[in-house]
Amino acid sequence: MSDRPAFQFYPKDWRNNAKLRRCSPAARGVWVDLLCLLHDSDEYGVLRWPLKEIAQAAGASMAHVRELVDKGVLKGAERRGEDYIHTPRHAGKAGEPVTLVPAGDGPCWYSSRFVKDEWLRQRRGAGTRFDSENQPPLRSPNLSQSGPPNAPP
Repeated sequence: MSDRPAFQFYPKDWRNNAKLRRCSPAARGVWVDLLCLLHDSDEYGVLRWPLKEIAQAAGASMAHVRELVDKGVLKGAERRGEDYIHTPRHAGKAGEPVTLVPAGDGPCWYSSRFVKDEWLRQRRGAGTRFDSENQPPLRSPNLSQSGPPNAPP
């Protein structure tokens, strides 16, 4: 289970997602429930469950979940799907492709946005994390015997 308390939701992205706009209002509501399942998953943004179990966990009909799959909103396959490969771009240049979701042989369903955003979050945060080389000092620096700077002698 994820220890992330929340995920970012951008109303403009929600309104401008052409694939999601092609879905019925009921399927769009199911998508919000699926986003919560994907957020809480141990493998962030990925569920390796059969589609039927995903529908049950979301309290949704298979028809609405299938609609999300058919419109390309929920990505993946019941078995032997394709890996999700992301090609990062910076300054108009393509970087080395990165496999973000290895599909495997069993069911694999995911939100490409969640998976990509998590990958970016981990990459961008890597240089700011406190690893063994970036530890804060254990104690305050020694002040001179005369006290702090600008203090009277």
